[in-house]
Amino acid sequence: MENVVDIRSPRTIGLDQFKLLPITHNALRKAGILNLGQLSEMTKAQLLALPNVGWKSISELRLILAFADMSLRDDVAFVTSVRKSLGRHTTNASTPEQERDRALDALERTASALERIAVGWKL
Repeated sequence: MENVVDIRSPRTIGLDQFKLLPITHNALRKAGILNLGQLSEMTKAQLLALPNVGWKSISELRLILAFADMSLRDDVAFVTSVRKSLGRHTTNASTPEQERDRALDALERTASALERIAVGWKL
């Protein structure tokens, strides 16, 4: 069965679409956290309580969410600073085409950022 991504909402993007560290991916999968929407409902404390999730995983997940204009439930300040640094103070799009373009752009930026992280971690 082919993975289908609903490009109208970044919340529906599955975490398997990202090159997460295997330990992070497995921990989230075992906890039933399968997409960005479910991840954004978690707090740092809840994630850290999961087996095999540490600060390295939290950093990775925060970056993924920030580039999709989302954040952990208790991490709004982080995504606000990322938005400002990227020059995006508003995230409201008025048409489905703009939403689609925004979601695709967020996916591309996330993939690029994760590739830079992987190089830094020598994966």
